[in-house]
Amino acid sequence: MSRQHSVPYFVHKDEVQRLKPIGDHYDEDWLQRFIFTHYSAIPFNEIEPAFGPLIPVCRELPTKAGPVDMLERIFC
Repeated sequence: MSRQHSVPYFVHKDEVQRLKPIGDHYDEDWLQRFIFTHYSAIPFNEIEPAFGPLIPVCRELPTKAGPVDMLERIFC
């Protein structure tokens, strides 16, 4: 299984749950809405300090290469 098609997990405090697929796929729209609404749930600054803090700007931004799932802005 490649990283692009790996199984998503939901982590809350000490609890880790594997997200269940809907049919044969995961609900990408739900995941995008969750991240957009609860962007602080992903500790970007702990993953890479140069990336944080971030603020969500839009979802599914159309580009010539195809849509960008989530566009974030670095807040300084």
